[in-house]
Amino acid sequence: MENETYKSPALANQAMVVLMRGIHSNFKQIYGYFLCANAMNGELLKDIVLQSIGNVQDAGFVPKVIVTDQGSNNVLMRTLLGVTDSKPYVEVNGEKIFSSMLLHIC
Repeated sequence: MENETYKSPALANQAMVVLMRGIHSNFKQIYGYFLCANAMNGELLKDIVLQSIGNVQDAGFVPKVIVTDQGSNNVLMRTLLGVTDSKPYVEVNGEKIFSSMLLHIC
């Protein structure tokens, strides 16, 4: 293909990991990871989280909590999921899954 400019994709400099962890048992399992060249926007995060929760439920697990940090993209994701102070959860397939944010204190 002559005279066509090929632009290589940007290298990933960030990763988001979806991890399942047991509440009553010492169980940890990485569900998946997602690489990106820049921060993921809230809409994409929302879609990944909802799809992940649905797949985990389909596998027979019962998700209870979504834990994120306070990054602006995660705050937007919570807003897009309809999470508020008065409704601190999202419903997926009839199950309430609460949302929590980690505080980073230095």
